[in-house]
Amino acid sequence: MLETLLALTTAHFLADFTFQTPTMVRRKREPQWFAAHIAIVTVLTLLLSGSLDPRVWLVIGVTHAAMDFIKVRFMGDGLRPFLLDQGVHLAIIVGVTLWRPDTVADGWIGTLTTPVQLLVYQAMVIVAALAVTVKAGGILVAKTLEHIARPGPEASDVAAPAVDNAVGDKTEADARGLPGGGETIGALERALILLFLLIAQPEGIGLMLAAKSVLRFSDRNARAHTEYVIIGTMLSFGWALLTGVIARAALTHWR
Repeated sequence: MLETLLALTTAHFLADFTFQTPTMVRRKREPQWFAAHIAIVTVLTLLLSGSLDPRVWLVIGVTHAAMDFIKVRFMGDGLRPFLLDQGVHLAIIVGVTLWRPDTVADGWIGTLTTPVQLLVYQAMVIVAALAVTVKAGGILVAKTLEHIARPGPEASDVAAPAVDNAVGDKTEADARGLPGGGETIGALERALILLFLLIAQPEGIGLMLAAKSVLRFSDRNARAHTEYVIIGTMLSFGWALLTGVIARAALTHWR
């Protein structure tokens, strides 16, 4: 059963956070882009589950389409719609796993030898962890910061940079002529945290955080956004630590 859950969640994370391009997100109201995203969800579910049983990939594809349609048409693009959307998708995946627990065992993966199966599952764990840690983490942090900055009257000073996935880095990066630098920094730091955890070297996380703090606050201009930066950094690091711990436990299970 866990193998089926792993395959379906990996397909979902890849479809929503790796293969869903910014163009797809912006133009999702257009039928062709919406259909392209649902096709990717369905095909990845079919490939990674390894089963030709239409009940699995049809249920995933149809329910994903229904939830995305509701979100795009009626819910907007803030933090709460994002969390609700992902929560519904994952709940459906859990339900399908309980309904068809032997999906992966009955598919092409089940025909492989045990050592090869374990390698396939480990690869899925790493791929899913990267998608969730780096891509989903950036979206989650950006939407959380936007949500925090929006309510208060003082939000006007930070609302513009808060919508980026940069964890507070984009403002400074743009001031130095490096568009998108902050977003890249956020993605790299989460990827490095995941790597340190997977190779059992958590000490590297402390060194990285210390180095980032020195570089960040050595510039007086950064102090105007100190709270914004600290919140973003802690969210980014916390998310990467959480996903890294889960990924390491999963790798241990399929060792």
